[in-house]
Amino acid sequence: MLEKPLCFRGTDTDSFRNCKRLPDEQCNQKFIKISLPENSMNEYEEILSIVGSAPWYRLTGMTPKVLGDRVVVEMEIDKNKHLQALGTAHGGAIASVLDSAIGLNVNREVIKMGKTAVTAQLNIHYIRPVAEGKIVGVGMPVHIGSKVTVGYGEVRNEDGELIATGTATFYIINRKFKD
Repeated sequence: MLEKPLCFRGTDTDSFRNCKRLPDEQCNQKFIKISLPENSMNEYEEILSIVGSAPWYRLTGMTPKVLGDRVVVEMEIDKNKHLQALGTAHGGAIASVLDSAIGLNVNREVIKMGKTAVTAQLNIHYIRPVAEGKIVGVGMPVHIGSKVTVGYGEVRNEDGELIATGTATFYIINRKFKD
């Protein structure tokens, strides 16, 4: 049975404290939808190019992209890199997509404070295996604090089927993304 995607409309776009789940009839997106102002996505695309060229992203084949008012992380499952012994994508590959998707969406808010958020804890629920094709992760901040932030995310396959969900906690540090 196909899991229904979560769609959210934020009423407090600075902190996301008042995000509310939309009724299913108002939700026709495959991924989380957050109503956000288009304030800084162009500036954030520059950071995404830095992140996307980092060694880990190149090694795993992950690509961060702006999609509307959020950041998604895509990865084409490579049978020579991402599969474990049972022939499906290794949980670590899926975890990398989820961690990056949540982290990049959290950092979109944290960089406004002149800081960066780094993962402190990641909790994943694997829903179904995937062996081929593209997977896409998306996340959203749930709480932005001064020292710690929390986010939620999903990874889906090309058909929109839910592969994994998770939450992550991030430390906010006094460091910026490098060029």
